[in-house]
Amino acid sequence: MMKTKKAAASVNEWITKLEISDPSFWNHFSIFSDCSLTLETGISSVETTIDLSCAHLSDNHTLALPCSGLSLDIHEFDQVYATGGNRLGEDHDTLKLISKSGHLHVSLSPIRKEELTRLDQFIGAHAEDIIPETAWCELGKKPHLPPVCPCCEEAGEMRVRSLGSNPLTTILSHSAAEQLALIVSLNGFGGALTIPHSPSTLLASGDWLISESRRDRIRWNIRYLHAFRVEPIYLEGSSHHALILMNSHGQEVGSLAAPSDKVAVTWRSILERSHHLYQMREA
Repeated sequence: MMKTKKAAASVNEWITKLEISDPSFWNHFSIFSDCSLTLETGISSVETTIDLSCAHLSDNHTLALPCSGLSLDIHEFDQVYATGGNRLGEDHDTLKLISKSGHLHVSLSPIRKEELTRLDQFIGAHAEDIIPETAWCELGKKPHLPPVCPCCEEAGEMRVRSLGSNPLTTILSHSAAEQLALIVSLNGFGGALTIPHSPSTLLASGDWLISESRRDRIRWNIRYLHAFRVEPIYLEGSSHHALILMNSHGQEVGSLAAPSDKVAVTWRSILERSHHLYQMREA
């Protein structure tokens, strides 16, 4: 059964703005290993753990983490801050990256205690300025969302009211019941993340549908999920079906994938009987 969960209150923190024009800033991400990751696009977010030790610049502008499924276009980021800690400009425990468009926020926090010292040294080498707390309240606010027309806004309200019966909720519930592992991708302006996800618990919090597993937590803003498309794909040489998630502008904002023999019939059946507030397309 899906549960309802209240949103947690935010905490204001002192932050340090970092200078990121030196290429060594991005090349040195590999000095860290296991980190907590929060990636937010406004329409979706994920909380998980990733290994940064494989991070490298695959070309002039892509920070790639092939072992963790994360890629970032460094040209799309012009704001990076160190946050956390109790003293002004000291004892930071998190790096927060904000894209130029404001649509993508990425937070990284080393898990191992010894790597917090390494983080302090990293921050010290790239520190530019201490940001007042009042400024951070504006800079650190949630990612920007695309504008919607009045008719789409009304449809969004109705989708939120029927969150428990929307197609994505039903598909995730089916995956949890069948103990089916999914491949989940989230796309934002400036980066993408692809991870395995085995839903175990579904929650509702305001506009958000939340899927939790033992190692990660993924949220989707149902208000902005306007359309779905199902298409066959190949992953590592095997046949899969992908459920493509789109906003009201027709932009792909993420996907779920699973082996075709496990989901093809079930997903089509769910979409065929879904509420009229969703546009369904099949490739």
